[in-house]
Amino acid sequence: MNANPLAAAIAGEFGMPIVLRQGTLHFVSGYKLQTLWGFREAAIFTLEGVGATTLAGCLLLGWATGVALGVALIAVAVLLLLSHLGHPAKALLALRNVGRSWISNGTAVIGATTLLGALYVALHGLAGLPAGGGWSQAFAWLLVPAALFILVYPGLVLSASPAIPFWSSGLLPVLSLALGLSSGLCTLLALLPPLGVAGAPVEGLGRWALLSLGALAVCLAVYVAVMLQSVAAAYESAWRLLRREALLFWGGGCGLGLALPALLLALTLGGQGPAAPLLALGAAAKLSGDVALRYAIIKVGLFDPVF
Repeated sequence: MNANPLAAAIAGEFGMPIVLRQGTLHFVSGYKLQTLWGFREAAIFTLEGVGATTLAGCLLLGWATGVALGVALIAVAVLLLLSHLGHPAKALLALRNVGRSWISNGTAVIGATTLLGALYVALHGLAGLPAGGGWSQAFAWLLVPAALFILVYPGLVLSASPAIPFWSSGLLPVLSLALGLSSGLCTLLALLPPLGVAGAPVEGLGRWALLSLGALAVCLAVYVAVMLQSVAAAYESAWRLLRREALLFWGGGCGLGLALPALLLALTLGGQGPAAPLLALGAAAKLSGDVALRYAIIKVGLFDPVF
């Protein structure tokens, strides 16, 4: 074996392949980036999270138009997923392992949520049933837990990948929940003023949105810190996230997705500017940052050399 230990150490630190030579055989040892998932999945996960939060929040507020918007966002996410699969029949295959696969479970729950949400909107719009009536509470008992599942679903899918240590963590579903909830609340807040929803608790929702941004910051910091202390492949992914994908992580995820929305929300709650424009700008920044952060987390996924 003719490998230089110093060169091997440097190569390992920067995620470069380590070439070991023995006689006429060449062995390459190093990390391999996953390329199956990327920006499309990040956008789909973001739409699912925003749609689920909007649906559940508006259902609890008795705002049928908002429920319709939430259903529409989830439906768009489903259409994007189907276009990615390439053939509708492949979506049916995803239902074959319900109870044994998070992808199958998620497909079933998202499909059922879309249908139930559409039924709620139809009953309200066509039958004229009041949005806040007792019948809507029955829908709430079904749709709110389903929405919570959709929020954690992206993290459950990714964490079920043992070959990629950076994803294989119970913290990822919690981070996914914080991402979807904060983006959904910011979006919901931006929609209320221009649509003139009577009696909408804008100030109360604003405080919850600000709290969700703080929770997201804590979850993200803990997740990255744990990965930096984890196995070599997870450490390398975390290093790539902080350095090589600095624009996506720091600029997109932390800047657009955390700092700017929190600042604009604080200004709005403090009465320091016009609410509608500030909330709209904050929601746009939050959504962009959500996609950027999810994409960065997906992009830096490295296969463990053991697998």
